[in-house]
Amino acid sequence: MHEYTFEAGRAVTSEGGGGQGFFVISEGKARVEVKGRRAKILGPGDYFGEMALISGGPRSATVIAMTDLRCQFLVQSEFREFVDDHPKVAWALLQAMVARIQQVHD
Repeated sequence: MHEYTFEAGRAVTSEGGGGQGFFVISEGKARVEVKGRRAKILGPGDYFGEMALISGGPRSATVIAMTDLRCQFLVQSEFREFVDDHPKVAWALLQAMVARIQQVHD
């Protein structure tokens, strides 16, 4: 994994933008916004970016660093290889994606 840091207030991803990678938060907090509404707060151990990598489509949310944020990052090819090598991760990702979609539609 690669490490990236983002200053508080900086957008990490933008809704509708391209999906460049999968992020796991190591330190800090981030706010997820969907259609301009706050959807969720993320912290250490939480992840984002998998939906766009799997679908090949645009990002479904904007993620903004609320505090200085340190993330581990995988590009699409690394993410796919990781999931292929760890099939139990695939099921956990599916469950999390369904929960996120349901949360947005509630």
